[in-house]
Amino acid sequence: MHYGMKSQVSLSRVVREHYDYAIGFMEGWANQYVASGKISAKQKYVWVHPQYKSCYLIPEIDRKIFKRVDGIALVSENCTDQFVEFFPEFRDKIRILPNIISQEYLWKKAGCASVPIHKAKINFCTVSRCDIKVKGLDRLLDVFCSLKAEGLCKDVLWHFIGGGSDLERFRAEVESRNMTDTVVLYGNQKNPLPYVCQMDAFVLASRYEGKPISVTEAQILGLPCMVTRYESAPSQVKDHYNGVIMDNTYESIYKHIKTVIQNPSLLNEWRENTVCESYTNEYDIDKFYALLGNQLEEEH
Repeated sequence: MHYGMKSQVSLSRVVREHYDYAIGFMEGWANQYVASGKISAKQKYVWVHPQYKSCYLIPEIDRKIFKRVDGIALVSENCTDQFVEFFPEFRDKIRILPNIISQEYLWKKAGCASVPIHKAKINFCTVSRCDIKVKGLDRLLDVFCSLKAEGLCKDVLWHFIGGGSDLERFRAEVESRNMTDTVVLYGNQKNPLPYVCQMDAFVLASRYEGKPISVTEAQILGLPCMVTRYESAPSQVKDHYNGVIMDNTYESIYKHIKTVIQNPSLLNEWRENTVCESYTNEYDIDKFYALLGNQLEEEH
C-alpha cells in the first residue's frame, strides 16, 4: 500500500501557492503528499484514524513522514497509547481530535427509506471496508453459516456495505457456501446511511479497531450496536444497555447473535435506550480550531 502511494505522490502536481496550514486527513497518500515538498505551508498536520497495528502501514516509511510535520492527529486515547508504542519519539506532536459528527446533518444525509431494499424480520448490517481478516468478516460469515445450518436464519439477513480489495474474494466465499439467501453484499456505496437506517442492528466483528465512526453513525440512526471488545468499544457502547460488547472470539460473536435472533425483544429494548442517548460531538470542532489558533498565537 505504502509503496503504491509513494509513486502516486511522486506523480502528483506541485502546488505553487504558500499556505498557513496543510492538512493530510487520511493515512496513506494524503499524509505523504502533505509531508512532501509538493506543498508549501507554515504548519503541516497529518491524521491517523485507526489503531496503528491494524492498518497495514509501514513504520519505517511513516517515521519519515512524521518527522516532517508539525502535528499528528489521532482520534482517541486508545489509538494514542498504541501509536506511542511504535513512535515514542513523536509523543509531543500528538493531538487527540475525535471524528466530528452532527446528528442533524447525519439524519438529512440518511433520508431514511429513500433506497428500497429487501428486508427480513431481523436485519443485521455491517459497514466497513472489505478487509476479511481485520474486520472479522470471516468470523461473521462462519457464524451465519452455523446459524443457518441450525435453522435459525429463515427470516434473518446480514447486509454488508463496503468495498475493498477483498470484496470479490468475499463474494466468492459467500456464493461457494450457498449463503446468498442470508448475506446481502452491496459493495461500496458513496452514502451507506439510507441503507443503515432501515436495519435492526449494527454488528462489527473486527479483530482490531480505532474508534470506528460507523458505530456512532448507526447509533445516531437508532440502531443497537453489537461490537467486539476492541480498545475503544466501552467508550462507544454501553454493554447490554444500547447494544452489547462481545469478546473478540468466534464463540462470543456466535453466542450473542444467536441470543438476539432467539430473543428479538432485546433489540427493541436496546433500540429504546439507543435513541435516548446523544451521540453528537460537534463541540469537539473547537479542539481543531484551538489547535490552529494556538499556532497562530505562537507565530504572533
